[in-house]
Amino acid sequence: MEPTPAPLPKPRALAVAQIFSVLLVLGAASVVIVAALRNLRDYPTVPYAIIAGAVAAAVAGLIWLLPRKRGRPRTWIAALAALSTVLVILPLSTLRPGGITTSGFGYTVVGACPIPAFDFTISGRGTIAPRNKTHHVTAEEVRPLAENADEVVIGTGWQGVAEVDADVLRLPKVTVHVMKTPEAFELYNRLRKQGKRVALLAHTTC
Repeated sequence: MEPTPAPLPKPRALAVAQIFSVLLVLGAASVVIVAALRNLRDYPTVPYAIIAGAVAAAVAGLIWLLPRKRGRPRTWIAALAALSTVLVILPLSTLRPGGITTSGFGYTVVGACPIPAFDFTISGRGTIAPRNKTHHVTAEEVRPLAENADEVVIGTGWQGVAEVDADVLRLPKVTVHVMKTPEAFELYNRLRKQGKRVALLAHTTC
């Protein structure tokens, strides 16, 4: 009787990927928990974090289920690991984004979170949310931002094309500042450093 061949050792790269997958799933769950605890009443962050966490967990599952074949290029594992990491870091970076790091026409970086082309808002609690790219700012749109802020800064675009309804300036219990977007970003950062509860609405192009 021929001896049973010893099983081949598990490739080190696959073992590392499996460990990483477990840690990644735990990390994605942590993102969801932190988002829920910090921003439960600030509706945009929670579903975004849940979606991103679920996608990250799914990608982690792909890593886990990679065929156990010798010689599989390690670039697949590295690429999936990098993608999964990004999917966790991005929602995490929006929880407490900080001020405007850098900006240009159609491009803004809030803390560590890049925002290309989209108009966006930042609530008084610091939650980033996209807005419809329109040249018209209404009181109905600004009112939710004003609920958790003492001051609201509105950027009307790099050329100041966006129009703001007069009712926005009459919102109670909040000071509203309207100016071109570059100046709005500077004012937003300055008010944050002063410890003010400030919200931002930014039209990022014309």
